[in-house]
This record gives sequence, structure tokens and C-alpha cells, in this order.
Amino acid sequence: MDFVQGDDIEHWENGIGKILKVNQSSIVVTFLNRGEIEVPIEGTKYFKKLSAEGLWARFFENQDDARKLVKEYPAETIELLIRDLDPTHGKKIERSKLKTLLTTEYLCADREHPSRKTNAF
Repeated sequence: MDFVQGDDIEHWENGIGKILKVNQSSIVVTFLNRGEIEVPIEGTKYFKKLSAEGLWARFFENQDDARKLVKEYPAETIELLIRDLDPTHGKKIERSKLKTLLTTEYLCADREHPSRKTNAF
């Protein structure tokens, strides 16, 4: 997969990030809670490109606005999550994947998510 500066990505360990710089041997990404990390090109196989119109890209850019969206417009939030999962915007999703999206650590409001002590929303 080709990545360019400005792409929004998700990494299974480092979370949501934005690509700052791309060169032949590595990619520099700033991750939401981890800061800048230089990743060898081989490591980008663990990157998932996110839709610029999805929830996670919005969350990376402005957490307060994303939190407000989740609380005030839950149906729209689900649509944005589906865009993150399906960048082709086919708006089709398996129920098991929807459950995973809705219980992700960033969306667990007023209760602890099993993987972290604090909650984003």
C-alpha cells in the first residue's frame, strides 16, 4: 500500500496517527498518544489507511469536536465508523465488526474499556 504525507492511519499497537514524512526507507508518523515515531517501510504492513472523512481522522484532528459528535449524533457516528472500516463507502458491514467498532476503547463512555484505565469519551 502506498502512503503519502498527510494520510491518516491506524496501527494495531500505536493507535491513530497522521503521516508526516515518507522516504524510501521509512515513514514518520505522529500518533495521538505516542508522539512521532519513525517506522521502517517493512513495518507499514501493519498500517491501516483511514478515510479522511471517518471518525478517527476527525478524532485525531479535534478530539473535543469528535466527542461532541459521538454524544449528540450517535447515528452519524456509526456511519463515520463504517467509513473507517470500508473506505469505498459501500455502507455494508457485518454485525460482528459493528460490535467491535462500537465497543472500541475510544467510544466507551462512562465505563472502563477492558484495555485501558481512562476513556477518551
